[in-house]
Amino acid sequence: MAGPWLKMECATPEKPEVLAITAAMGWDDPDLTVGKLFRLWRWFDQHTTDGNAVRVTSALLDRVLGVAGFVQAVSDAGWLTVKEDGICLSNFDRHNGDTAKNRALTAKRVADHKSNAKGNGEGNGASVTAALPRGRGRDRSNTSIPNGIDSAKPRASKKCPDSWTLSDDMRAWCSINAHTLRPDDEVSKFKDHTFKTAINDWDGAFRNWMRKAVEYSKPPDSSKPTETPYQRAMREKVEQAAGSMAHIVAAKAPGTTRPPEPWEIATNERIGTSANRAIANGVGGQDLFEVDG
Repeated sequence: MAGPWLKMECATPEKPEVLAITAAMGWDDPDLTVGKLFRLWRWFDQHTTDGNAVRVTSALLDRVLGVAGFVQAVSDAGWLTVKEDGICLSNFDRHNGDTAKNRALTAKRVADHKSNAKGNGEGNGASVTAALPRGRGRDRSNTSIPNGIDSAKPRASKKCPDSWTLSDDMRAWCSINAHTLRPDDEVSKFKDHTFKTAINDWDGAFRNWMRKAVEYSKPPDSSKPTETPYQRAMREKVEQAAGSMAHIVAAKAPGTTRPPEPWEIATNERIGTSANRAIANGVGGQDLFEVDG
């Protein structure tokens, strides 16, 4: 996992300030100066919040850096300010601290994004139009609009605007794809309708409208079942139940006789047998029916 880091420009070793510090220290290699500068900037980044090292002297800081006179050389180059009450790192907020690091990261992300976008644009070929330059110097004199085309793009809406009309091309399309309907009548319905979503392409919306109108105007197909599977199952259950109860709910029409059902014959036979047995035992038939009743 990466730890704390410092922002350093790639051109730092060749900067005039670095060369001046190298000459002041009597060195012949700017890389030595860059290494000491890195230790100096790291110290300020770790031990200060705004680049001000209060009550820190040049001698103490030279001792931390491991070389005498380096702080004064950096101060002479303009990158440090040595005061009586301490030492101040110039432009601390540009290169050190969380804010500067966040800016550096953001700038890197933007640069990477632009680089990727440029690469994608080059890969799309010559069919992609190059972007126009920005700024006040942008030339708009040649951005003419062809005749008959409105420069303002219509806003999407849920109702057809009154300015929309049925063009000759659309009438020709209707004569081929919706010849059974009258386009003018459908236009009135189309403009009175409120759509669920906002629409921008009203020509395309009207074509879809006409396609649906053609489907709705067709007569129903007699070959297709008119009841759902659920309705058919419920109807069969009702018919089955009605058939099993028919001998119970059947009514006797006036003036007609109906042959007795098997259960009626069995009941009458049991009643007759019980009555004969009661008479044999000396019990009247009328009493029998009163007891049973």
